[in-house]
Amino acid sequence: MSQLFRRSLNFAAGFGALCAIISLVGCTQTTSITVSTNTMTGTTVSATYTATWDPPGSYLVNFDASQALLNISLSNATVTANTGTVTVSVKDLTTGQIVGQQNFNYVINGTSVYAQNPSAVYNWLQQFTGYSSIDVITNLTTPLQSITDAPSSVTGSVQYQGTTYASASAGWEPSDTCGTDNGGINQREICPQ
Repeated sequence: MSQLFRRSLNFAAGFGALCAIISLVGCTQTTSITVSTNTMTGTTVSATYTATWDPPGSYLVNFDASQALLNISLSNATVTANTGTVTVSVKDLTTGQIVGQQNFNYVINGTSVYAQNPSAVYNWLQQFTGYSSIDVITNLTTPLQSITDAPSSVTGSVQYQGTTYASASAGWEPSDTCGTDNGGINQREICPQ
């Protein structure tokens, strides 16, 4: 039986984080990420990464989506699929409303997640350059597999042009003791670390 586990850790990078992301000087925007895991079956876990940054819309003109990536660092686990979908949302902070949302495909090369078509991401974001204050929110999930009975963990790091601006981690542990007795057979489950 699956057990829901959710653990997230936020880290916000302060002064200059977004400035470097979009090659501008003098801004004070922030970048943050959360990572959570939940049990799917056996030792398979899905990790969900949500990254948020808050530029003025005009900064999107210089954003190079081909230089943005999510780096995944794993301990005692492996990624089990090398493609998927990332949802990008734009929230107008003056009204609190989501003003746009679009799905894009991603690819994983090694442990780095990239937009499959960065030009499509850039082109879509250009419609929001007139907004004075926005959040750009990316959300994606990767399937992971524990490769040992030891505690496992994943760290997601938001990077742009080789520099890390925010990271977050989550962990889990396969265990016979956290599961429920299923007809006298204790199923192997993933337990929070």
